[in-house]
Amino acid sequence: MWVEIEIANIGNDPAIEILVDGEIELEYASINGENIIPARFSPSQKSFLMAGKKILDESINLSFGNKFIKYFFESSKEMSKLNQERIRNTPWKDAYQTAKLTIYVYYSNNMGQYFKSEYSIYICLDGKIPRNNEIAKIQKVFIPRPTFSNKIIKKEKVEEEIAQRDLKRNLCGW
Repeated sequence: MWVEIEIANIGNDPAIEILVDGEIELEYASINGENIIPARFSPSQKSFLMAGKKILDESINLSFGNKFIKYFFESSKEMSKLNQERIRNTPWKDAYQTAKLTIYVYYSNNMGQYFKSEYSIYICLDGKIPRNNEIAKIQKVFIPRPTFSNKIIKKEKVEEEIAQRDLKRNLCGW
């Protein structure tokens, strides 16, 4: 599974040492007891991004492996079952979600300050679970609304967060 990412620098200064990372939190499945699964590979890196410019580059896309896909489908099946039951019995309740994708972008400015941007959105399968050799589409779910935050962070904290995800990258498989 690939997540295509476009990054825009909406600030007044260049973004330097840009790292792009992410994880998906499964609601109804876990891999080896973990339900927060990081992207398969270490963060993608770009040297800089000028103010007002965008990056839409395959090298910053996030990848989740074949083992993850199996558990994502499992979580999607359970969500579907729960939503069918909810519609029959309590249709006024909020719909169940299957997974939340969070994208992290770490970068510094020309004064050496580090920042962390975080974007989270719910995702689910668009239609039925595919059979062998079929392609599945993933859709974004806008309820609850996606969240975005941007904050100053210490370089040591950036390294610590990435190291924590590095310990679990093999959960994706492949």
